[in-house]
Amino acid sequence: MATLQFDPIQLDGMDGKNIQKLNSWIIRLIDNLSYILNNLELDNMTSETEKKFSQVQETVKMAKEAKEIADNMVKKLNSGELKGEPGEDGENGITPTIGDNGNWYLDTLDTGKPSRGEKGDQGEKGEKGDAGMSYEEGQWTPRLFNTTSNEIKTSIAAAMGNYYRVGNIVFVEAMILTTSSYACHHISGLPYEPNHNRPSQVYPIGVVSGSSGTNAPFNEISGSSSYYVKNGAYASGKTYDSWYVYGWYKKA
Repeated sequence: MATLQFDPIQLDGMDGKNIQKLNSWIIRLIDNLSYILNNLELDNMTSETEKKFSQVQETVKMAKEAKEIADNMVKKLNSGELKGEPGEDGENGITPTIGDNGNWYLDTLDTGKPSRGEKGDQGEKGEKGDAGMSYEEGQWTPRLFNTTSNEIKTSIAAAMGNYYRVGNIVFVEAMILTTSSYACHHISGLPYEPNHNRPSQVYPIGVVSGSSGTNAPFNEISGSSSYYVKNGAYASGKTYDSWYVYGWYKKA
């Protein structure tokens, strides 16, 4: 009857070669165990059988030792201990570039591959977008009235104004300088006719006098052919040599 021929494993390191060697040894160990068990005669327990059992016990002992070695190697692999020395840095690779012909180049080698795809078919025409808000800016000439109907004309040193229209909203600013002092009943000459639907025709357009005079931030605007902003703080005795207009209103 054949006897077990099996030598203990000898490892000289923890590299991949030794791991493969250990795996082969464990496989041979399993084959030997199978051989012993397959040739075991249970009905005839002789000294030969006892010898085989002894061999099995020795083999199991070696298997346990192999398992401990394998477990330790797995732990070292997981912890990063089984690493070789860092190798030398490799050479820089070739950076692809685009040649004058539009192809990809590797150094001086034309790959024949275009860097851009073929031109696609023209897409369908998109829907027409909403009309944007119109914009306009310009100048207007303010006219000073010290009563409902009397316009100051001869004593005007300067009268100038600017406007900025975005859609139907008009922003205005203006100043009137006089050589004498006058009250301000209203300032006429607004660049656009105001909206007639606003209650009381009141807009945030201020009328301010020079120095520390009157200040009316919200005032009524006319809708007649002579578009003006009325001074809500008007008084015939409040006379000044300069008047200013600022604010916005909605045009008709």
